[in-house]
Amino acid sequence: MSKKSLLGTCHSFYQAYDSNLSSRIVFLDISKAFDRVDHTCLIFNLQQLGIVGSLLNLLSPYLFRRSQVVLLGRSRSDLKFSNCGVPQGSVLGPLVFLIYVDDIATNIKASICLFADDTTLFYSDKCPVHLHSVLTQDLCMLHNWSELWNVTFNPQKTAVITISKHRNDHHPLLFNNTHLSETDTHKHLGLLFYHSLPWHTHVIHLHQKVMTKINRLRSFVNLVPRHALLTIYKRTYYRSLTMIVSSTTTVLIMTIEC
Repeated sequence: MSKKSLLGTCHSFYQAYDSNLSSRIVFLDISKAFDRVDHTCLIFNLQQLGIVGSLLNLLSPYLFRRSQVVLLGRSRSDLKFSNCGVPQGSVLGPLVFLIYVDDIATNIKASICLFADDTTLFYSDKCPVHLHSVLTQDLCMLHNWSELWNVTFNPQKTAVITISKHRNDHHPLLFNNTHLSETDTHKHLGLLFYHSLPWHTHVIHLHQKVMTKINRLRSFVNLVPRHALLTIYKRTYYRSLTMIVSSTTTVLIMTIEC
């Protein structure tokens, strides 16, 4: 699903860039997204989607009245029940969270992309002033929505990238009275985005990451059988190297090989 989400996102970015439009991407950070899901609001959203009766009763023990306890040495805390949050590390958890934030795009003019708790706001326009105006209004709407649904966005960890062929001045964006930081690069769902949309930034980053891991394998040459090392290499690193070669220009491949 992350690949499908990335393909759609990248296509929108490149389409706007090829059309000579200026684009601004806001990578929003939600603080403790899965832990702050209000169960009362979640039940309401589930019912609005037609999940009622026996199906809702089936989900209830999985989501609600979950207990927790803290163990430290031989000490044990009292049992506490939580009235918010969904289980993390599960298949159902991200789906339930998306149901919880189902109406986040209501009255939002910009494109909004959701993947679990990763939220991206994206808008393109020829006029930088109008571009800023639309995103400012949308960020205000998101702030109001977050207060209604007990969702906390973290402006300090929210990043903004401006993609444009033109050197226009873009005013800073405000979110909850906080200036959002502008950056040239940002890693989203494992892909490194750069403000001029080249692939080489991500390819070099991925190449360095893979080579560091391959170098670690060399320390096991005299300890682990060759066929075991080859299996680890093929299952862990070969796929990444294949992706590097298939998405890289000849000049960059020669640079990497050197």
